Amino acid sequence: MDRFIKERLMLLMGTIFMIALMLSLVVTVIGGVYFLIDQGMESMHYETFVKEPPEKSSLKIWQDALSFSPLNLIMLGILILILAQLLRIALVAWYYLRMQDFKFLLLSLFLLAILAYSLFWKN
Repeated sequence: MDRFIKERLMLLMGTIFMIALMLSLVVTVIGGVYFLIDQGMESMHYETFVKEPPEKSSLKIWQDALSFSPLNLIMLGILILILAQLLRIALVAWYYLRMQDFKFLLLSLFLLAILAYSLFWKN
């Protein structure tokens, strides 16, 4: 039973990560190509400093991606990769719960809490 669950979980995690990787790649490449088409011919003015916009929250990146601006699509592609890792840790925590390995379950939940906090609840 233990081996069967572990093999199915590994297969599921691999499939999810592969789908997330391909989705992230497609979204990021579309954003990058769109950025080059939109702003690729502009000349750089290195003598003037332009302040970067402040950090965006994960929710704001998701909402801004609907505007289909190039930089927002690139950020969405990176966010998809991060969310895939969050899902992977959640699946591992579920596996440890199922196997009643509470030491590694607590460690996985701790990592999940840190990632979730840094993605969703920081200012």
